[in-house]
Amino acid sequence: MEQLHRYLFSCHNDYARKQLGVPVDKVYKPFAQVFKHWSWKHVGPGGSSALPTTTNVMPDLAAAMKFNPNLVVQLEAGYFDLATPFFQGVFEFQHLQLPPKQQANLEMKFYQSGHMIYANEPSLRALHANVAGLVRRTSGGSAK
Repeated sequence: MEQLHRYLFSCHNDYARKQLGVPVDKVYKPFAQVFKHWSWKHVGPGGSSALPTTTNVMPDLAAAMKFNPNLVVQLEAGYFDLATPFFQGVFEFQHLQLPPKQQANLEMKFYQSGHMIYANEPSLRALHANVAGLVRRTSGGSAK
C-alpha cells in the first residue's frame, strides 16, 4: 500500500508541476496531521455552548435561510459516494427547521457518480447545468 501511495503522490506532483504550473518550492502534504489541531467547538445560532459531538451546521443553514428568505440551497450528491453517507444530506434537508414555504428553496440533485461528481464526465456536465441553472434562476434576487 505504501508503494501505491508513493506512486500516486509522484503522479500528483508531476501533474501539479507540469500541467497546473505549481511552483516547485511549494510542498504538497497529502497526509498532513491537521485534525489534531482542529477545533470542533462550534456554537450554533442562539446557542450558549458547543455541543459535545461533531460539528452540525444545519442550524446555521436554517438561520441563514430564515434571515434571507430568497436563499436557495442545492444539494449535489453522487449515488456511489463512499466518503459521505448518501442519504445523510437528504435526511438533513427533510429535517431542516424551516417554514414550509422556505422548504421549497431546498433542491436536491443526484448523479451517477461517486464523491467526486466531476470525475464522471456525464455527471460533470449535469452538475454544471444544475449549478448554472441555479445561478441563472436566483441571480435576480427571487428564489423561485
